[in-house]
Amino acid sequence: MFWSAVRARSRRRGLKRPSAATGRTHDAVDYIRRAMPFEHPGTLTTDEVYGATAYVLFMNGIIKEQDVIDQTTLAEVKMPNRNGFTADPRPDMPLRKK
Repeated sequence: MFWSAVRARSRRRGLKRPSAATGRTHDAVDYIRRAMPFEHPGTLTTDEVYGATAYVLFMNGIIKEQDVIDQTTLAEVKMPNRNGFTADPRPDMPLRKK
């Protein structure tokens, strides 16, 4: 689900290949927590979830190999497309407060 949403956002932005850079870190953590591993979804420990998230971010060149990702440091990750999201313009959608 997460990656299909990332692909859809990528196509709308004209990107040929989606990556973790087109999503948001908390979306990736949420998806990994709920959907992995494939055979037994939702069974990863918190450390395994952060480890898998760090791997995806590293493979996409967003963090360095030695960077540690946890509850505190995740919020400090600067995603390349962090300013590329826009509010939903539909009038029936409530505004999210920051």
